[in-house]
Amino acid sequence: MFAEYYRRYRELVTVKRQLDALNASESDKQRRIEALTAEIDTIDAAALQPGEEKEVEIRIKDEFIKLGQALKLAGVVEDGVEAKYAINDGLVLVNGEVENRRGRKIHPGDTISYDGKDIYVIG
Repeated sequence: MFAEYYRRYRELVTVKRQLDALNASESDKQRRIEALTAEIDTIDAAALQPGEEKEVEIRIKDEFIKLGQALKLAGVVEDGVEAKYAINDGLVLVNGEVENRRGRKIHPGDTISYDGKDIYVIG
């Protein structure tokens, strides 16, 4: 008799844990939905047009990235050739100064400016 009672008690505890996990995941989902909805509302309120973003953030995993690669990673140029011409024409600033070297090492904390956009490099 005790064994049957103990078995049923364990089943009850297991079902209760499963129910608690489901309820917790539902409340987590609801919090996530509310947070994403708030983000969407903020984005919609900004009413940005394509290409209107003024700031771009790129994350690098290594100690540095070369300037041409950083421009491509940020999506402000299509390819290395476009990066090369933009840099050679003096259109790219690194930390507020014109940079003419495509291979310039860019480190976390540096800021690149090109085509009206500021690109912040983070590690």
